[in-house]
Amino acid sequence: MLVVVAIISIVIPVLFGSIQNLYTTHARTLSRALAVIETTKGVQEVVRDVRAAVYSENGALPIVAIATSSLTLYSDTDYDGAVERIRYFLNGTTFTKGVIEPTATSSYPTNTETFLVIVHTAATTSPLFRYFTASSTEIVSASQAIQVRRVEVQLVGSTRFGLETSNVALRSSASIRNLKDTY
Repeated sequence: MLVVVAIISIVIPVLFGSIQNLYTTHARTLSRALAVIETTKGVQEVVRDVRAAVYSENGALPIVAIATSSLTLYSDTDYDGAVERIRYFLNGTTFTKGVIEPTATSSYPTNTETFLVIVHTAATTSPLFRYFTASSTEIVSASQAIQVRRVEVQLVGSTRFGLETSNVALRSSASIRNLKDTY
C-alpha cells in the first residue's frame, strides 16, 4: 500500500504539470496565431485599397497624403459606386482605418469620418508605409505624393503572453491600377 501511495504521489504532480504545460503552450500558440491572422487581414486590406485607388468624386488625385506612418487615398471600398476617402494610420498601438463617405456635393467633410480598428496591438515600426515612383525610386518627401505609383506596407502585430511579447511582421506592396500617367 505504501508503494502505491508513493507511486501516485510522484505520478499525479508530473501528470498535472504536463497538462498545465500543454495548456500554457496552447494558449501562447493561439495568441500568436490570432496576431498573425489579424495582421494578415490588415495588410491585405491596405493592398486591396491601394490597388483600387481611383480619382475622387470631385476629381482629386487618388493619393491625397503620404507619410511613413499614414496613407490617405480615394477608393470605393464598399463597392457602392461612391468613392470614399480612406485614411490608414497608427493611433498609439492600434492600426486604424478612417472612412469618409462623399456628400451630395462631392465633398468629403472630415467631421463625418468613421473609424475601424484593423490591428488591435500593432507594434510601432518605422516606416509603416514606403512609397515608390513608376521607375521604382523611393519617395521620401510628402510633397511628391503626385508621383506615387506603388505603396509598400509593413505591419507588425504584437501579442503578449505573460511577460513575453512576440511580434509578427508582414510586408506587402501594391501598385495603383487606375492611375493615368499624364502629369
